[in-house]
Amino acid sequence: MVTIFRAVLSGYLDLGVDEAYYWSWTQFLSLSYLDHPGMTSWLISLSQSLFGHSAFAVRLPSLLLNSATWLMLWSLAEEMHGARAARVTFYLYLLVPIFSLGGLMMVPDIPMGLCWTYLMLLAWRATSSQEISWPLIAVIVGLGILSKYTMVLSAASLLIFFFSIPSLRSQIMTRNFFKGIGILLLFSIPILIWNVQNGWPSLYYHLYERQSSNGVNFSQWGRFWISQMAFLTPMIFIGICIALFNGVQRWNDLKWRWTFCFSAPTLLLFSVQALFSEFKPHWPAPAYLPLLIACGALWDRLLRAQSIFFRNRTKPILIATFTLIFLLPFNLFFYIETIYPLAPKIHRFFSTKKWDPKWDPTNDLYGWKEISELLLERRAYFEERGLNPIIASYRYQLVAPLRFHLKQPIWSLSDITDQYDFVDAPATSSSPNGRYTLFVTDNRFSANPTDALKLESCELDRTLPIYRRTELARTFQIWICKIPNSFVDESDRKPHQNSHGNG
Repeated sequence: MVTIFRAVLSGYLDLGVDEAYYWSWTQFLSLSYLDHPGMTSWLISLSQSLFGHSAFAVRLPSLLLNSATWLMLWSLAEEMHGARAARVTFYLYLLVPIFSLGGLMMVPDIPMGLCWTYLMLLAWRATSSQEISWPLIAVIVGLGILSKYTMVLSAASLLIFFFSIPSLRSQIMTRNFFKGIGILLLFSIPILIWNVQNGWPSLYYHLYERQSSNGVNFSQWGRFWISQMAFLTPMIFIGICIALFNGVQRWNDLKWRWTFCFSAPTLLLFSVQALFSEFKPHWPAPAYLPLLIACGALWDRLLRAQSIFFRNRTKPILIATFTLIFLLPFNLFFYIETIYPLAPKIHRFFSTKKWDPKWDPTNDLYGWKEISELLLERRAYFEERGLNPIIASYRYQLVAPLRFHLKQPIWSLSDITDQYDFVDAPATSSSPNGRYTLFVTDNRFSANPTDALKLESCELDRTLPIYRRTELARTFQIWICKIPNSFVDESDRKPHQNSHGNG
C-alpha cells in the first residue's frame, strides 16, 4: 500500500530541483559526473527508455529500490532480533521523515541505501557462517560506490566489524580478500576514467571545495544536530542515541557491536565535518539504518518487560500513542504540504512575521510548467523581432527543471562549478557570445544578471508569480539581456570571469 501511494504521488508531483538535475545528466550520459558517480543517471535513463518522459519514469527506480531496501531491512532485523523487532523497524523506516520523505525522490542515496543494507546483511550472516564472501562484498560495495561515494564508509565499517572478531579477522588480507579488491577496482574504472579525463574534478570538489572552512563554527554545528532531530523526530533521535550507547555498553554482544560498527564511523565523520564546513542534513542517513534496527530491538524489549505498566492490554495503546504523537504528524504534514500549502497558514497563526515562500521547500515543485510556457511565448515574440534569444539561467536549480519541461537545452551561465561545466555546449554548439538571452531568475536566486554575470543591457521583461491556492509559492523573473562578445572563451567553451556557460 505504501509503495502504491508513493507511486501515485510520484506521478502527481513535479520533480524536485535535485531530481531534475540528475535527470539532466541523462541528456549526456557519461561514465561519471562531478557531484556523483553515474548510477543515478543510468537508472533514470533506463526507466525513461521504457516508460517515456515523465516524473513518474524518473522516480520509478527509486520506488522499486526503496521497496527492496525495506524488505531487506525487515529480513535483517528479523534475523538479528526477531519478528516483532522487524515489524517495528519496518514501521520506523516507513515513518521516520529522513527515510519516508526521501523515499519519494530519485537521488543517489536510494541505490546506495540498498547496497548499504545488503552489505550489513552479509556482514551479519558472516558471523554465523564464519565465512566471508569477499567477491560478493566487493560487487555490492562497487555498485554502492557507483551510486554515491559515501558507500566507502560502509566498507570501512565492515572491516572494523570483521577485525573485531578473531575468527573473521583471520580472513582479512587473504587471497579472496585481494580478489575482492580487484573486483572493487574494476567497478571503480568508470569513475577513474572520467576523473582522469577531466583533471580529477570530483576529488577537488568533494575533498577541497566542499570542505572549505573558516574554522570551528559552533552555530553551524548546532544547526546540524537540530536538523538531525527534525529529520528523525526528537523521540527517534533519543532512541538512536540510546541504541548507540548500547552499542558501546554491550560490545561483547555481536548484535550491538555490529550496530556500533555500522553507525558510529559515519556519524562521527559527518558530525565532525559539520563543525568546520557545510553539510546537508541527509548525509549521515545510512548510519541510521542499523540504529533503526536497534531501536526496533529496544522497543521490543520494552514491550516484553514484565511490569504493571506494560501488561498485554496496555501494549497496543502504547504503540498507537507513540505512532500518533511522534511519527504520523510529521509525515502527514509533509505529504499534505506537497499538495496543499499548510505551512504559511500555521506560521500566521503563531507569528506576526511575514511568511517567506522560500521557507517551504515543497514550493520548488510548482511553477515550472507556467514559466516554461511563458518562456516559449516570449522567445517567439523576440524571434519575430529578429533577436533570436537563447534561454539561460545561472543556477542548476533553475536550469535543470527548465530543461526537463522545455525538453530542450538551456544555457547555464554560472559562477559556481556544476556538472554543466563538463559537457558540450547545448543545441547547435554555437557560441552565445554577442547573442541575446532570456535569462530566468526567481525569488531564491534573484540577482540582477548584469551585476551577477556582467551581462550587457539587461532589462526585466516579465514577472510571473506562482500561487498555490491563495498562497504565493514563488516568483519568477524573465530578463532580456545581451551577452558580451568575449563572454565565452572559444578555446575551451567556458565563459570568462569563472562564469560557466556549458549547458
